Order: sequence, then C-alpha cells, then structure tokens
Amino acid sequence: MKISELPIYLSLLPPAQSVLIIGPPGCGKSTAVREFAESEAQRLGREFVDYDDDDELFLRITKNPEKYYVFIDLRLTETEPTDFLGVPRDIDHFIVYKPLRWVQAFSHKNAAGLIFLDELTNVRREDVLAQAYKLVLDRRAGFKSFSPGVRIIAAGNHPEHSAVANLLPAPLTNRFSVIEIDSGDIYEWIDYVNAHEGGIDPRVAGYITRFPGDLYHKSDAETLENFPTRRAWSKLNQVIRDNNINDLSMVEELAKMKIGKVVATKFAAFCRLQKYLPTPDKILKNPDIVLNKEIREEEFSRIDLIYYAVATVASYLSANKADEKEVINFSIKLANVQGDLLVVFIRLLPKNMRNSMVLKLSGIPEIQKTIQSIAKYI
Repeated sequence: MKISELPIYLSLLPPAQSVLIIGPPGCGKSTAVREFAESEAQRLGREFVDYDDDDELFLRITKNPEKYYVFIDLRLTETEPTDFLGVPRDIDHFIVYKPLRWVQAFSHKNAAGLIFLDELTNVRREDVLAQAYKLVLDRRAGFKSFSPGVRIIAAGNHPEHSAVANLLPAPLTNRFSVIEIDSGDIYEWIDYVNAHEGGIDPRVAGYITRFPGDLYHKSDAETLENFPTRRAWSKLNQVIRDNNINDLSMVEELAKMKIGKVVATKFAAFCRLQKYLPTPDKILKNPDIVLNKEIREEEFSRIDLIYYAVATVASYLSANKADEKEVINFSIKLANVQGDLLVVFIRLLPKNMRNSMVLKLSGIPEIQKTIQSIAKYI
C-alpha cells in the first residue's frame, strides 16, 4: 500500500480493531498516523490534543473527555513496564497499582483518541513486549480498559528492511489488521516533499528519479555511518534547498552526514552535471542544446544529464509560467529520446498541470502511441 492511501483504509476500520503498520525506516509511518489522528479529530468535531502529561491538560481532558481527541506517541524502545502497568503502592498492607494519568485519559467511557505504539518490532525486552501485547490483545493497561472510541495503532519495520527488527508471534500478528507500506514509489515521496516540506530541490529530484534504488538502503544492525531513507533524503533536501548550497564540496559533506558516504559521493558527482545545463527557460526554448549534448564525465552519460534537465525544468514550471507550445515541444522531444523521460517529466510536474498536459499530448499524432504506452505509469 502507498503511504498516501493509509488514511483511507484506517478510516474504514472501527476504532476497536488494532492496526500494525509495517514499512522501512523513514517512509512516513509516524507522520501519516499523526495526520490521520488530526483529521479524525476534525471529523468527530473534537479538539485534537497531543498528550504530554501536563497537569492542566490532564485536568481539562478528564473534566470534559467528550470534547477532546487525545493522541499519544509511545516509543516502545524507550518505555518501562510501569509505563503501562502503573506504579505499585502499599495501601492498607495490600499492593495496589495506581494507573498512570495517560491511562486514565483513555479509559473514560466518552474518551476518543489514538494510542500510537511506535517501533514495536524493535523492542527486545520481554517485559515491555508483554505490556504492549496486553494493550493490543485486551485493550487494557494495568487494570484499566480503554474506551471503545480509542484506536491502537502500532508501527514497525520488517526484518528485511531493518537489521534490528524482529518478527512477532503469530497469535499477536493475527490480532492486528496488518498494513504493509510500499517504499518503492519515489514520486509519491516527491509529491509529499512538495506538498508538506517546502518543495523538492531539482538536484535531489533528478538524482532519485534516475537512481530510485538509492532512495532507501538497508543498514547493518550496528553502524556509525548514516544510510539513505526517505527521512534522510528529506533532511538533506531541506538543508541544501533552504540554504541554496551550490558548493559541491559542501553538498557532498552534508550528504555524507545525512545519507552516508557511498550515495553521497555519487550524488555530489551527479550535481556536477549542472555545469552543462543552461537556465530552464533556455532549455524550454531550445531542448536540443541539452538532449543532444555530449558530456565528459566518467561516471555519467548524456541520459543522466537529461534526467537532471527534466527535474530542473519541472521545478521551474512549478513556480513560473511558460509558453505552452514550448512545454509541449519539450515533451515531444523527450518522448522521441526515451519514453521513460516523458513519464519522469509529467510525474515531476505540479499536480494541477499533469492531467491537462496528458490530455494535450494525447491529441498530438506523433506521440499518441507513446502516451498510450506510458499512461499506466502516469
């Protein structure tokens, strides 16, 4: 499933059904769950609150539980059993477990909200796992049951994506609705960055569309070197975009910090192709100056340069008006070089331009067959 489809399917499941979301590190699971919680709060007409155990917040929630939608993010790798069971107290020579305040907030019959159990597959402590299982299997923490309006959603990694991830016992897995997130859709990630993170830098867009396998690499169980994930690429994109960093040595050093040496070296080398590119408006006026250009780079070819140019032009069109005939001519030229390039160009265009561009191109006889053959990829 695509991460963008997750809210649709979560909304179809009743709150009492626990959900386990499996996907590679940095694919957006935590962000998507929080955004779903915010949208569900709005749909229910409740005020969304991020629980942080503040005295005033707790009193507000427990005084008017029907007014709030409470969200809590529990990183299971950072918890202790008492974070669920409660604190033991001697009362009249009997041991009584006093429930924690967050449990009280979710146990009121009129409560609604979402308990997010992150990193479930990374937990190695059996005592913590036992408490997490109780939450999922019994919808209880300690001796308190949760309201029917409270959702329990867990997230984790598959062992094929993370060397520190574990498989779960079959009976536990069977209690979940299991949703597996596909990490392979690079364009969905690019759309997300454009919509939520201030926009994609054309260098990053060009590189990832040319080398999609470098969007994510599995890491070793123990390492001191970073590795590429969607999250890591997002952070790198933000730094080089917001600071307008063009110095290649700085780009490479920053990339090493975020995505590791191997991919960083390759990405920095790809960025050197910029020296062969004129401005995007000039590319639109005369695409042949790029499409037919030979380059002298050991690592890269003319096709690599074209991917960079496509990303640059698409980025330009997201912020500037251009002659429609020039854009159509550029598209035709791309299709004549390689159909995949036209797919990349259309997918990198702003969403509001894509459909109209496809309709216009489908009416041009010389590339109708190309449009028909790539339609399912657009």
